[in-house]
Amino acid sequence: MTKKGDTTTDKGDKTSPQIPVRSPSLSTHPDYYFGDGNLHFYADRILFKVHAHFFLRESMFWRERLLGPNSSGYGPLIRGTSDSNAIILEERPEDFEQLLWIWYQTDYDRSTATLQNWITILRYCTKWDFPKLKSLAIQYLETFDMDTVERVVLYQENLVPEIRLFPLYMKLASREERLGLAESRALGFDTIVLIHEARERLRAPPSENYLLSPIRTDLKHTDVMDIVASTFNIPLKEIDSDGGNTVPQFRCLVTRAHASSCLFEGTPSGGGSSNPGRGGQSQRGGTRGRGRGGGN
Repeated sequence: MTKKGDTTTDKGDKTSPQIPVRSPSLSTHPDYYFGDGNLHFYADRILFKVHAHFFLRESMFWRERLLGPNSSGYGPLIRGTSDSNAIILEERPEDFEQLLWIWYQTDYDRSTATLQNWITILRYCTKWDFPKLKSLAIQYLETFDMDTVERVVLYQENLVPEIRLFPLYMKLASREERLGLAESRALGFDTIVLIHEARERLRAPPSENYLLSPIRTDLKHTDVMDIVASTFNIPLKEIDSDGGNTVPQFRCLVTRAHASSCLFEGTPSGGGSSNPGRGGQSQRGGTRGRGRGGGN
């Protein structure tokens, strides 16, 4: 049975055809086919030969797949031991090489990776259970400028911890302009309902322009945190444990029209981006539903 998130196929057993390694249509990867490698992968007519050590060390998913579910973490590999029985990946070679780049880069300079590179790496970390690499990918993604809605969707798709989503919810709930149709569709029903609820709880009664309910001028930063946290059912102790480093400071400016402009301070600055590989295509999916917390 194939596990959820498993995009690999074994073709080296006795009942499946082996990979025709002498076929002229096959080629070895120019950078990731090592003579002393012991783990073989096949993706779209490209053969990879890498070191199983990284997969066994970083991923429980691959540890169970390469050694068996009852393994202690050591022992001979049970699959992917030659080109003819390589593990077939239903992945683009240019995407898979970006994950390998993390371990095999020669200049130790990860700042050269682009935003799309880190998005691709994050997706592999989620799919194949690389928790430490996932934390690294999130750390670098935070240094890039991204549209807030796109970042929310990306983080929800990849099960990024709520503490990273919380400041994004605050921005969406506190900004002056309403969410547009395209943004609402991207966020999905559950998230958009909670954001709209938080926006209403943050706002005073409608002004003369009945389409705009201004932000209450009496709100403090802690008030906004309380309202958004309770709406999304995120324990404040998780936010407090971060020391406030990921939560932008909120302050409200009253305009002549009695509306408000909500400003956030202390957001991460942009970071820089040799290139790990050709960027993969970003895909959007569903969002995670969240229950409503108590408190007004």
